[in-house]
Amino acid sequence: MIITTHLFSPSTLGLVSLLACLYGLSLVAYRLFFSPLRKFPGPKLAAATFWYEFYYDVYLGGQYSFQIGKLHERYGPVVRINPFEIHVQVPEFYNTLYSSTKHRRNKWAWASGAFGVDLSTFGSELHEAHRLRRSAIAPFFSKNRVRKLEPMIQDRAFAVLGRLKEFSANGEVLRLDHALTAYATDIITNYAFGLCNDRVNAPDFDGGFHTACLSGCQQVFMSRQFPLLKDIVKMIPGAWLLKWSPAINSYFSMQRDIGRLITKICRQDRSEWPELEHPTFFHELLDSKLPESEKSIARLAQEGGSLLGAGTVTTSWTITSGVFHLLRNPQVLHKLKTELTEALPANLVASNDKSLIAVLENLPYLSAVTHEMVRVGHGLVSRAARIAPDEDLVVPGTDFVIPRNTPISMTHLLLNRDPKLFESPELFRPERWIENPGLSQWQFGFSKGARACSGRDLAIAEIHLIIGVLFRTYGTKEVRFEDDIGFLELWETDETDVDCSVDAMVPRPKTDSKGVRCKVHPW
Repeated sequence: MIITTHLFSPSTLGLVSLLACLYGLSLVAYRLFFSPLRKFPGPKLAAATFWYEFYYDVYLGGQYSFQIGKLHERYGPVVRINPFEIHVQVPEFYNTLYSSTKHRRNKWAWASGAFGVDLSTFGSELHEAHRLRRSAIAPFFSKNRVRKLEPMIQDRAFAVLGRLKEFSANGEVLRLDHALTAYATDIITNYAFGLCNDRVNAPDFDGGFHTACLSGCQQVFMSRQFPLLKDIVKMIPGAWLLKWSPAINSYFSMQRDIGRLITKICRQDRSEWPELEHPTFFHELLDSKLPESEKSIARLAQEGGSLLGAGTVTTSWTITSGVFHLLRNPQVLHKLKTELTEALPANLVASNDKSLIAVLENLPYLSAVTHEMVRVGHGLVSRAARIAPDEDLVVPGTDFVIPRNTPISMTHLLLNRDPKLFESPELFRPERWIENPGLSQWQFGFSKGARACSGRDLAIAEIHLIIGVLFRTYGTKEVRFEDDIGFLELWETDETDVDCSVDAMVPRPKTDSKGVRCKVHPW
């Protein structure tokens, strides 16, 4: 009793408060006047405290990427955006920062740890750990392996066509973004986990899953500021979490399902594996040359979670925003449909052609359309920080030399909207990639270097196939071809429903958007 009284006496509390204030002031003083980054331009509040970033990303909701763009307009191409991080808006610096395996690049634990998948390839902090893990998964996403998947990808694309016929018959409004998320999810779950939840044929395309993925992504900003939060949320019983946030509960429920599936695979008798019709991603990892420490259930569960996240929303959003722009640009759509009509038979399903991807990837205008879709779709829109542990990095065209071991980032969203790279970047204009083939060096959607997206070839195949199948079969009121069975018409949807105005790690439109919606009409 005496000890408690003494601990909470006014004098003790006053001393603790004084020490806390002195610590805070000394920390701010160090960051502003003694830090190795003190000479880099930027707002003093951002240099002094993470609360500046908290205000834009947590309080305002995914707005710091846009604020960083404004900071560059004010302070120049190199800006200090928080106490430890430098942001660069110099395209020529991109290949230096996101370098090949010849130069070690670590991730920044404060940023990447917020995803809660530190043990996955995506979340690996250290260069060596990432290289080891990536070497095991890379063969699974090779171009040859993707080609072998074509029958399954075709099946999902034709299933989408089947659903469009249903919507044409009943006159209901189609949530295009939900349909395309279902398409991408069915493909990655089938390929990686050996199962298909057939979300394409769910009554509403299982739109709750789409919402859950977006909600899970946006929680990253809060987790960055309060790292223990994600662990606390995981401990909340599902029934409580369901009442608090159905979307977040759905996201964590999905993660738990992945864990159970991997546990089942790990406990399976390996003698049964040769009899499997479709060995999964995890069967191959367990059978790889990775050390046993890399084959734990916990690590593989994180690998599965990051794989599912990367293979769904980013791909589906790229396709969704691309379809929107094609429907809004008759001249572009006419060129595309002309090329598709010459290359593909009218009745794709009946043709039973299992090599459509090889045909589609050699169509020049479709390739240009795909490039433009990836540009306006952005991929991951948040900045991606890297640390160069062995060298100071010189920013070309400036006098800045960034010290080694400093987190440095660039942002695809800002690069894709840079008018110095892309003339009239607000326009959806595939011709830019044909007129200037060298522009492909500024294709940032899948990142570059040693940590570039492993699933690039799979994503491109998904885009080519669904766009080819969809627009070989459907047109618009303004663009009608002889073999079309109907046309698509946007319904209460405009640019604000596809323009990224919220950084949720992945692109999100305005907060009150009702989604990308259209009606399907027969001719």
